[in-house]
Amino acid sequence: MKGSTKRLLSIFLSIILLIGAMIVVSSFISPVYSGINNKKGEISEKALVLEENRSLVDKVKTLISESNQAQELQKNISKILPLSEGISEAVNQISGLAFLNKLEVNSVSSRTLAIEPSNAKLIKGLGVVSFNIQLGGTYESFKSFLENLETNIRIMNVNYLIIESKGEGLTNNFLYNLTVDAYYQEK
Repeated sequence: MKGSTKRLLSIFLSIILLIGAMIVVSSFISPVYSGINNKKGEISEKALVLEENRSLVDKVKTLISESNQAQELQKNISKILPLSEGISEAVNQISGLAFLNKLEVNSVSSRTLAIEPSNAKLIKGLGVVSFNIQLGGTYESFKSFLENLETNIRIMNVNYLIIESKGEGLTNNFLYNLTVDAYYQEK
Protein backbone atom coordinates (compact mmCIF):
# COMPACT_ATOMS: atom_id res chain seq x y z
CA MET A 1 0.00 0.00 0.00
CA LYS A 2 1.14 3.35 -0.97
CA GLY A 3 1.54 6.24 1.43
CA SER A 4 -1.17 8.28 -0.28
CA THR A 5 -3.64 5.39 0.03
CA LYS A 6 -2.81 5.03 3.70
CA ARG A 7 -3.39 8.73 4.21
CA LEU A 8 -6.66 8.57 2.31
CA LEU A 9 -7.77 5.54 4.35
CA SER A 10 -6.80 7.19 7.62
CA ILE A 11 -8.69 10.37 6.66
CA PHE A 12 -11.69 8.28 5.61
CA LEU A 13 -11.51 6.28 8.84
CA SER A 14 -11.20 9.52 10.85
CA ILE A 15 -14.28 10.92 9.09
CA ILE A 16 -16.20 7.69 9.81
CA LEU A 17 -15.11 7.82 13.48
CA LEU A 18 -16.10 11.47 13.67
CA ILE A 19 -19.50 10.73 12.15
CA GLY A 20 -19.91 7.77 14.52
CA ALA A 21 -18.97 9.92 17.50
CA MET A 22 -21.54 12.56 16.42
CA ILE A 23 -24.19 9.86 16.06
CA VAL A 24 -23.35 8.45 19.50
CA VAL A 25 -23.38 11.93 21.06
CA SER A 26 -26.66 12.95 19.39
CA SER A 27 -28.36 9.58 20.01
CA PHE A 28 -27.24 8.74 23.53
CA ILE A 29 -25.53 11.61 25.32
CA SER A 30 -27.70 14.60 24.25
CA PRO A 31 -31.01 13.10 25.49
CA VAL A 32 -29.43 12.14 28.80
CA TYR A 33 -27.85 15.59 29.12
CA SER A 34 -31.15 17.35 28.41
CA GLY A 35 -32.84 14.99 30.92
CA ILE A 36 -30.23 15.97 33.50
CA ASN A 37 -30.89 19.67 32.80
CA ASN A 38 -34.66 19.08 33.19
CA LYS A 39 -34.06 17.31 36.50
CA LYS A 40 -31.82 20.18 37.68
CA GLY A 41 -34.61 22.61 36.82
CA GLU A 42 -37.17 20.50 38.72
CA ILE A 43 -34.82 20.28 41.71
CA SER A 44 -34.28 24.05 41.77
CA GLU A 45 -38.06 24.65 41.50
CA LYS A 46 -38.72 22.22 44.34
CA ALA A 47 -35.95 23.86 46.38
CA LEU A 48 -37.66 27.24 45.89
CA VAL A 49 -41.04 25.78 46.88
CA LEU A 50 -39.42 24.15 49.92
CA GLU A 51 -37.81 27.46 50.92
CA GLU A 52 -41.14 29.27 50.51
CA ASN A 53 -42.86 26.62 52.63
CA ARG A 54 -40.19 26.92 55.31
CA SER A 55 -40.65 30.68 55.27
CA LEU A 56 -44.42 30.25 55.64
CA VAL A 57 -43.95 27.74 58.47
CA ASP A 58 -41.64 30.20 60.25
CA LYS A 59 -44.24 32.96 59.82
CA VAL A 60 -46.96 30.68 61.22
CA LYS A 61 -44.74 29.79 64.17
CA THR A 62 -44.13 33.49 64.78
CA LEU A 63 -47.87 34.20 64.65
CA ILE A 64 -48.59 31.32 67.05
CA SER A 65 -45.92 32.63 69.40
CA GLU A 66 -47.36 36.14 69.23
CA SER A 67 -50.83 34.72 69.83
CA ASN A 68 -49.59 32.81 72.87
CA GLN A 69 -47.90 35.96 74.15
CA ALA A 70 -51.14 37.90 73.65
CA GLN A 71 -53.05 35.21 75.54
CA GLU A 72 -50.46 35.33 78.32
CA LEU A 73 -50.77 39.11 78.39
CA GLN A 74 -54.57 38.79 78.59
CA LYS A 75 -54.20 36.32 81.49
CA ASN A 76 -51.90 38.75 83.31
CA ILE A 77 -54.28 41.63 82.66
CA SER A 78 -57.11 39.44 83.95
CA LYS A 79 -55.19 38.94 87.19
CA ILE A 80 -54.66 42.68 87.53
CA LEU A 81 -58.14 43.59 86.27
CA PRO A 82 -60.42 40.54 86.58
CA LEU A 83 -63.28 39.96 84.11
CA SER A 84 -65.89 40.19 86.86
CA GLU A 85 -66.36 42.00 90.14
CA GLY A 86 -64.58 39.19 92.00
CA ILE A 87 -65.88 40.44 95.34
CA SER A 88 -65.00 37.26 97.21
CA GLU A 89 -61.45 37.22 95.78
CA ALA A 90 -60.95 40.88 96.67
CA VAL A 91 -62.26 40.34 100.22
CA ASN A 92 -59.97 37.31 100.48
CA GLN A 93 -56.98 39.38 99.35
CA ILE A 94 -57.79 42.21 101.76
CA SER A 95 -58.36 39.88 104.72
CA GLY A 96 -55.23 37.91 103.81
CA LEU A 97 -53.16 41.10 103.79
CA ALA A 98 -54.73 42.14 107.11
CA PHE A 99 -53.88 38.72 108.61
CA LEU A 100 -50.29 38.90 107.31
CA ASN A 101 -49.88 42.31 108.89
CA LYS A 102 -51.51 41.27 112.20
CA LEU A 103 -54.56 43.46 111.78
CA GLU A 104 -58.01 42.54 113.01
CA VAL A 105 -60.80 42.75 110.40
CA ASN A 106 -63.88 44.06 112.20
CA SER A 107 -66.18 44.57 109.22
CA VAL A 108 -66.25 44.57 105.43
CA SER A 109 -69.02 45.78 103.15
CA SER A 110 -69.05 46.28 99.41
CA ARG A 111 -70.96 48.09 96.70
CA THR A 112 -70.53 47.90 92.94
CA LEU A 113 -70.28 51.18 91.05
CA ALA A 114 -71.21 51.81 87.41
CA ILE A 115 -68.86 50.65 84.65
CA GLU A 116 -66.93 53.42 82.93
CA PRO A 117 -66.12 52.99 79.21
CA SER A 118 -62.43 52.61 78.41
CA ASN A 119 -60.35 54.03 75.56
CA ALA A 120 -57.81 51.19 75.84
CA LYS A 121 -57.95 48.44 73.20
CA LEU A 122 -57.44 45.55 75.61
CA ILE A 123 -60.09 46.66 78.11
CA LYS A 124 -63.73 47.28 77.16
CA GLY A 125 -64.88 49.07 80.29
CA LEU A 126 -63.60 49.65 83.79
CA GLY A 127 -65.76 48.74 86.78
CA VAL A 128 -65.22 49.56 90.44
CA VAL A 129 -66.19 47.66 93.58
CA SER A 130 -65.95 49.88 96.64
CA PHE A 131 -65.19 48.18 99.99
CA ASN A 132 -65.81 49.82 103.35
CA ILE A 133 -63.44 48.16 105.79
CA GLN A 134 -62.87 48.53 109.50
CA LEU A 135 -59.53 47.24 110.81
CA GLY A 136 -57.95 47.25 114.22
CA GLY A 137 -54.27 47.11 115.15
CA THR A 138 -51.03 49.02 115.51
CA TYR A 139 -49.97 51.85 113.27
CA GLU A 140 -46.90 49.92 112.06
CA SER A 141 -49.10 46.98 111.07
CA PHE A 142 -51.49 49.28 109.24
CA LYS A 143 -48.61 50.98 107.45
CA SER A 144 -47.35 47.56 106.26
CA PHE A 145 -50.90 46.68 105.23
CA LEU A 146 -51.09 49.79 103.03
CA GLU A 147 -47.71 49.00 101.45
CA ASN A 148 -48.85 45.45 100.67
CA LEU A 149 -52.18 46.71 99.33
CA GLU A 150 -50.26 49.06 97.05
CA THR A 151 -48.18 46.20 95.60
CA ASN A 152 -51.04 43.68 95.45
CA ILE A 153 -51.59 42.06 92.05
CA ARG A 154 -55.11 43.44 91.76
CA ILE A 155 -55.34 47.20 91.36
CA MET A 156 -56.85 48.79 94.48
CA ASN A 157 -56.94 52.38 95.72
CA VAL A 158 -57.56 53.70 99.20
CA ASN A 159 -60.01 56.58 98.80
CA TYR A 160 -61.04 57.38 102.35
CA LEU A 161 -59.35 56.85 105.69
CA ILE A 162 -60.23 57.70 109.28
CA ILE A 163 -57.96 56.69 112.15
CA GLU A 164 -59.48 56.53 115.64
CA SER A 165 -57.92 55.67 118.95
CA LYS A 166 -59.12 52.29 120.18
CA GLY A 167 -58.84 52.92 123.89
CA GLU A 168 -58.27 55.53 126.56
CA GLY A 169 -54.89 57.16 126.94
CA LEU A 170 -51.79 56.63 124.84
CA THR A 171 -52.31 53.16 123.40
CA ASN A 172 -50.75 51.95 120.21
CA ASN A 173 -53.98 50.29 119.01
CA PHE A 174 -56.17 52.14 116.56
CA LEU A 175 -59.35 51.60 114.55
CA TYR A 176 -58.97 52.23 110.85
CA ASN A 177 -62.07 52.96 108.76
CA LEU A 178 -61.16 53.00 105.11
CA THR A 179 -62.73 52.79 101.68
CA VAL A 180 -60.83 50.71 99.13
CA ASP A 181 -61.78 50.67 95.44
CA ALA A 182 -60.96 47.47 93.54
CA TYR A 183 -61.12 47.61 89.75
CA TYR A 184 -62.31 45.04 87.21
CA GLN A 185 -62.86 44.97 83.47
CA GLU A 186 -66.11 44.50 81.63
CA LYS A 187 -66.55 41.18 79.83
